[in-house]
Amino acid sequence: MAVDLIIRRVVEGSALSVPDREKLIDQIVSALRFEFGGLRVYINSKPRINSEQLRLEFTGSNIDELAEKYRINRATVYRNLNE
Repeated sequence: MAVDLIIRRVVEGSALSVPDREKLIDQIVSALRFEFGGLRVYINSKPRINSEQLRLEFTGSNIDELAEKYRINRATVYRNLNE
């Protein structure tokens, strides 16, 4: 999917006026093209895990629940708890 279509979907949900939305979309697309034009960019499908938040949610017996919530395996939960 083209980046400008993704940006358009996100920005159109904002409270900005139509002209302001179009201007913002153009600015974001231009900035991305300037920064990454011609490059292949990898976007990780999993969000970065906040180890501190994970430790706050850890009760001592909820490894499976945390793994499911954050869509990671048990070993990754333990690794983040021990960071």
